[in-house]
Amino acid sequence: MKKHYELARENVSFYGSEESSIQNMLAVLIGPKADPSVTGQLSSLGIHRLIELNQTELMEYEGIGKVAADRIVSAFGLINHVRKHKEERRFVVRCPEDAAEYLRDMEGLQQEHFDVIFLNTKNEIIGRKNIFKGSLNASIVHPRETFKEAVKISAASI
Repeated sequence: MKKHYELARENVSFYGSEESSIQNMLAVLIGPKADPSVTGQLSSLGIHRLIELNQTELMEYEGIGKVAADRIVSAFGLINHVRKHKEERRFVVRCPEDAAEYLRDMEGLQQEHFDVIFLNTKNEIIGRKNIFKGSLNASIVHPRETFKEAVKISAASI
């Protein structure tokens, strides 16, 4: 007979996070020691209350140890970071000066860096990657490396 964790993992894997229950996703986060009664109690709190729980509060539930509580807190913390990122207005690059302003953090570097800014069709920055760190005054970069990264994230321009 399969354990709760194994069934939940199969469910999330097959149906994805959109169609899976909070209870099953919690079981996957908790791991092989997941107990259906505990995941049921936690999911019955509702997502808004669940997000607010800290490690200590989670550990009050029987079967939730430090590692499981850390996983749950980290998962919801990641969700909050993603939400904040989406709410931030995207930086738009309309001219070279805009790109220079965005890359101002590179001013004090002691060696050459080759960074690429990836833009969407509205010239909003969707990513940035350091492709190569060079020597004191040179950076040798093959175009393949630059375009490979752009293609990976479907950038409209760089």
